[in-house]
Amino acid sequence: MTTARFELELNTKIDSPVAMKSDLLVIGGGAAGLFAAWTASQQGKTVSVLERNKRFGLKILISGGGRCNFTNLKVKKSNFHSQHPNFPRFALENFSSAQFVELIQGTHIPFHEKKLGQLFCDRSSKDILNMLLDGCRRTGVYLVSDVDVQKIQKDDSQNFTVQTSRGSFGASKVLIATGGLSFPKLGVSDFGYKVARQFGHKVTSREPALVPLVLDSNIMSDLKQLAGVSCPVIVKIKKQVFEDDLLFTHWGLSGPAILKASLYWQAGEPLRINLLPNVSLQEAFQNPGLRSLKISKYLDQFLPHRLVQVWLDFEKIDSQLKIQEIPKKSLNKLANQINQWTPTPIETEGFKKAEVTRGGVSLDEISPRTLESKLVPGLYFAGEVLDVTGWLGGYNF
Repeated sequence: MTTARFELELNTKIDSPVAMKSDLLVIGGGAAGLFAAWTASQQGKTVSVLERNKRFGLKILISGGGRCNFTNLKVKKSNFHSQHPNFPRFALENFSSAQFVELIQGTHIPFHEKKLGQLFCDRSSKDILNMLLDGCRRTGVYLVSDVDVQKIQKDDSQNFTVQTSRGSFGASKVLIATGGLSFPKLGVSDFGYKVARQFGHKVTSREPALVPLVLDSNIMSDLKQLAGVSCPVIVKIKKQVFEDDLLFTHWGLSGPAILKASLYWQAGEPLRINLLPNVSLQEAFQNPGLRSLKISKYLDQFLPHRLVQVWLDFEKIDSQLKIQEIPKKSLNKLANQINQWTPTPIETEGFKKAEVTRGGVSLDEISPRTLESKLVPGLYFAGEVLDVTGWLGGYNF
């Protein structure tokens, strides 16, 4: 296994009909592509990676606020959304989050647990990207950036020829790891989906996920003063329950709890939000020992003051009234609005704010054990281009 570094400079021009023949050609130099290339090269395979951006791993660099939430201590197949819920099981059995943590520890990258099992780099996302790039370079992977792939063909001898803006590449196997549609400013494209369709694969609908949700302007006229207010909540959507923080924005709702819920949200569906998870206000308002307290003073113990005032205004309750002075009907409505708020978002904030893409290359014709196409031997798909999307919290990396 060679340890030489092979990296084509950005101004290199490749003129030969097939400039380079590899055992594996990876299209897409993000997390999935680089890790696959590194792994294959460690097994003695010759590997090339083609990346359309000038730099590799741009999404890695911005992930986790620049600290890269690279995995979670507890990763299960139930942490992924897909039309084939059992599909992730095989990948997780072959390479667990614990094994990835061992790899990080072996390269001496300092990291910490933030909360809910989420692991972040202490220093920078660059540590993770450099680990992947250095691994590829040590094992002789050809890394080619700033290159557009124009055409992929498979000949009668079952070899692939890939035409690019910088010449042709040949390979026995091709891996499509081109990502999804999130973060368009990073130069993403629908190339991977086009390749899938070219070779007969279905592509499911693709929608923004792990994304803030937008509320109707009429509702926001009442909530606009809450922009920037955050509180811990429980959000329920379909059969999923997420307990984390909610953030009010100028357009609607965000924060980890909402981003997680957005993975399952469909247009027209309400969210069920408990703004005060640890207190049943229906019971509290009936407690004789609390009824002499001012309603605002009592709620201010648990919720941000601005949020309390807005919800009291909703129900037209004077904030200076004592609990015992407020009609029971009004108290019940207030309790329901706080413990069982059911806003219906009108849309998401789109791919420009989405962390991932929900949907992608259908898993119907993809082997869950190898990620190889069942239709085209030697063609593989990995990463966000597939119809598998992880929760927020280190599950996608």
